[in-house]
Amino acid sequence: MQGVQYPYVIPLCYTYHNGSIYFHARKKGQKLDYIRNNSRVCFQVDKVNALRTADSPCDYSLKYTSVIVFGQAEEIQDFNEKAEVLDLLTVAFSNGNPTAPIKKHEIDNVAVIKINVDYMRVKVNRD
Repeated sequence: MQGVQYPYVIPLCYTYHNGSIYFHARKKGQKLDYIRNNSRVCFQVDKVNALRTADSPCDYSLKYTSVIVFGQAEEIQDFNEKAEVLDLLTVAFSNGNPTAPIKKHEIDNVAVIKINVDYMRVKVNRD
């Protein structure tokens, strides 16, 4: 695997459901290669709430919330669980617009990954 000696950061669409994080991926590709090689993962989400300005740019600060999750990734094999998660992702990212149902062959042709959370760290700056 090219680049295996480096951490690998992947932007992705995800949903949080029943205490786990889920995302989708192609059935073949670098993302799944890494997970299959080492299922231990780190997942991070940040939300910048506001920029606090000051007289000097060196005194600027961000109001933010950051969550870092450590856990184990596993590929979901159960068809019904995959369908449920893909529906949740569709709802989350369709901005409330109606979408066509996901077809069986589409569900079969995509990987759904579940991150089982071992622990997480939350950091908040409200200054």
